[in-house]
Amino acid sequence: MKNKRLWIMRHGEAENFAIDDHERRLSSYAKDQFQQVFEQLGTIDKDIELIVCSDARRTMDTAKQWKNLLNYKNEILSSSNLYLASEFEILNFIQNDKKVQNAENILLIGHSPGISNFAIKLMKSKNHAFQGFPTGALVVMDLPILNWQEIDFELGSFIKFVYP
Repeated sequence: MKNKRLWIMRHGEAENFAIDDHERRLSSYAKDQFQQVFEQLGTIDKDIELIVCSDARRTMDTAKQWKNLLNYKNEILSSSNLYLASEFEILNFIQNDKKVQNAENILLIGHSPGISNFAIKLMKSKNHAFQGFPTGALVVMDLPILNWQEIDFELGSFIKFVYP
């Protein structure tokens, strides 16, 4: 069986203050964070077929930075359903979104604590390399599923965890 691969990332460091949390921009340090994480990935296959993120400015900007790093040509799928979503809401989105179903390798960018709780619960065995989820961090895991509707907690096999 061919595995699905899920890349789970917390958005880059955001500015501390904004009138509206949804509109917070990335800090000037964020671009450096992404480059550091990208370089740490080394030779791992980076063939992302779909980038998915919340519709918040900082996750959209993170997705655009990764689009450039990965030379990604497709559109970015953004959804208000992922803004500050819980791990259960994220799971439901991945299971049910029609655009997600067509991809083998997905980069999912979100917010803590939901995105980090999702990543932790997705792993079938806890990995001590994955302790926290700072801004810009990325965990990669494989899932033994044929389609994304089958994704569930405790199925993921840890591949790599990198952070700036």
